[in-house]
Amino acid sequence: MGFLIILSLELENPDWESTIDQLENEDAIRITPIINGEEISEEELTEVYDSIQWKVDKNVNFRMEQDGNSILLFPEYHHFMWFTSTGEIGLHLEMEGKYPNEFAEIDFQVMIHDLPFWKKWGPPLLIILLVLLALIYIIEVIKNPRFKKGSYISVDKRMIQSG
Repeated sequence: MGFLIILSLELENPDWESTIDQLENEDAIRITPIINGEEISEEELTEVYDSIQWKVDKNVNFRMEQDGNSILLFPEYHHFMWFTSTGEIGLHLEMEGKYPNEFAEIDFQVMIHDLPFWKKWGPPLLIILLVLLALIYIIEVIKNPRFKKGSYISVDKRMIQSG
C-alpha cells in the first residue's frame, strides 16, 4: 500500500508590490514547492522545472528562473512601460510532480502602482512632438522653392579700364 504525497506551492513574498517605473529593478516573486510539509530539494525541482506553467490575467510579462529549491518570477514590461497593466495583477502558477497525480497550483496577486500621467506619458509625447516639428520643418524646406517661378539669374561681366 502506497503513501499519499502532497505537493503544494508556498508564496514567500505575498505582499510583493512595485511602481511601474521600477518594475524591472524589483526583487523577484519567490515560490517554494513543498512536499509533505518539507521544502523540495534542488534536484527534485530541476527534474520537474519544465512542467511549471503560469498565467497572468493582464498585460505584464514574467520571466521564470530556478534559484536552488525555489522558483523566481521576475516581472517585465509588456513591450514598453506604457503598455504594461497596473493595479492588482492576478497570477496562476501550476506544477506537476514526478509521480502520477502529483499536482500543485497557486493563485496570488501582486500590486503594480501606476505613475502620474505627465511622469508616465510626458517623455514619449515630447519625443513625438519633436519628431513632428522636425518633419514639418524638413517638408517646408523641401516644398518651398528657392526662387519664384519664372525668375532667373543673370551675370554681367563688365570691364573697367582706367587710364
